[in-house]
Amino acid sequence: MTLPTPAKPMETGAARALVEPDLRRVVGGLEPPLARICQYHFGWSRPDGTAAPEGEAGSGKCVRSALLLAAARGVGGTERAVLPGAVAVELVHNWTLLHDDIVDADPVRRGRPTAWSLFGVNFALLAGDALLAAAYAALRDVAGESRQAADLVDETVARLIAGEARELTLADRLEVTVDDYLRVAADKSSSLVQCALGLGAILAGASSSTVHALRAAGNHLGVAWQAANDVEDIWGDLAVTGKKTRGDLRQRLRTLPVLAALGSESPAGRTLAAIWETAQRDDEFLERVSGLIEEAGGKSVAERLSRHHLSLALDHLEQANLTEEARQEIHSLFCLIVTRQSMVIEVIVPSA
Repeated sequence: MTLPTPAKPMETGAARALVEPDLRRVVGGLEPPLARICQYHFGWSRPDGTAAPEGEAGSGKCVRSALLLAAARGVGGTERAVLPGAVAVELVHNWTLLHDDIVDADPVRRGRPTAWSLFGVNFALLAGDALLAAAYAALRDVAGESRQAADLVDETVARLIAGEARELTLADRLEVTVDDYLRVAADKSSSLVQCALGLGAILAGASSSTVHALRAAGNHLGVAWQAANDVEDIWGDLAVTGKKTRGDLRQRLRTLPVLAALGSESPAGRTLAAIWETAQRDDEFLERVSGLIEEAGGKSVAERLSRHHLSLALDHLEQANLTEEARQEIHSLFCLIVTRQSMVIEVIVPSA
């Protein structure tokens, strides 16, 4: 199946320009020490609270806001009317980032020390909690559909927490399957994407069938995105991604390509299993590991699954009652999120 070439989407930078002023206002209204931590986390200030020069640190791409705003426009809503929802989605997203950095003991995010590593675990936890509370407060500023919107955020937060718990549980298990991993990805990676699309439609007064179709599209998009990220971590181009490769391998994280390779029952997969727990993981070792993963078929499995779920996401998008302009915009955003470019995608459905 070949998908049509999508139209050029709204730049995520345009979504950030719309959302960031309100986001700054909300964050600035938090308890002062928590506001300072969050302002640093968003890239707006330095650790001492002074303003960060433009471009010193990224504040995120606001991808989820871009999806929310596009979904709202697609059903006749205005950006101003749904802006509190876009702010709420960004607040929830950054709550997860602050907490994930603690859970994963990550020392760096977006090229700078993480909040917990500078301000301590206790303050970083509270800062994340403050962002989550502020997200619910933001939804109260929306007329009409605030209850349904809050219910969707409730469901999303529960899924995010469940996904994090499952991921921690899997980390201690010797036997983990690709299906196990995909269930975690559906909660951790898909839940906020489907929330953004559904929230945009709900706040703009869309029909339940359109909300359902957009949420289904978001669920598949999140899995496609996670699978693509896993491939990118091992074989990505630094000039394109801005991130060093093989960080997951260095930490012995069993991502999708790794699990597919380990479960392949191939000679390369068996060799990979025999050396996987090696403590010394220098660049030469990681080069060997990435080669074994590819030889065992891990890369191709992850790429096929990513394309398959992107295809399913686009199929559900077609079922939503959107304007054609918005449909093309969201179509292109989906492709950019997963592939980093607008392109004709030949969808390969994995065999059973």
